[in-house]
Amino acid sequence: MWRAGNGYCRIDEEPDPERQVHLRIIMSEPDSWLVDLASNQAKHMVDPGPTFNCRMPIFAFSEELLKGKIGELEYGHELDFFQKNGAMEIEGPKLSAFEAKYFRLDVDGASLMLVERVDKQAPLEIVLLQGEKVTQIRYLLWDDQAAFNANLFAMPTGVAIEEVPQENSK
Repeated sequence: MWRAGNGYCRIDEEPDPERQVHLRIIMSEPDSWLVDLASNQAKHMVDPGPTFNCRMPIFAFSEELLKGKIGELEYGHELDFFQKNGAMEIEGPKLSAFEAKYFRLDVDGASLMLVERVDKQAPLEIVLLQGEKVTQIRYLLWDDQAAFNANLFAMPTGVAIEEVPQENSK
């Protein structure tokens, strides 16, 4: 996943041999492309606006989660979300490699926990607790100092692109 501000997002999924797809989503607002690398096909859509913000919700497993407060928790804005919503700092295990802070936030009948790497002010892990169900997201790499690379968010090449007509809103 890559994100640059609110206008540029990209997600590369692992190949799915069962469904015979290999998806890539590129958003360079107002343009976005849904690319299937397995078939070399892409769909191009244009956001009609008036705002141009790509979204990368972390827990997008259901419509219910997306419509609630949890749906506002996005990659690239994790710490802001926890701070804005009044998360409580809690005790957590001491790590030997670096200092970490632990936060808990109860929303939408669930609990969210965040482990922050203090020296980089970056998330290490986010946990969603819904009753007995536990979903963990672990960050393997976080680089907020990388130079912007426009090629990551450019129109894909070498694929057949189908234009998706804009829906007329009345």
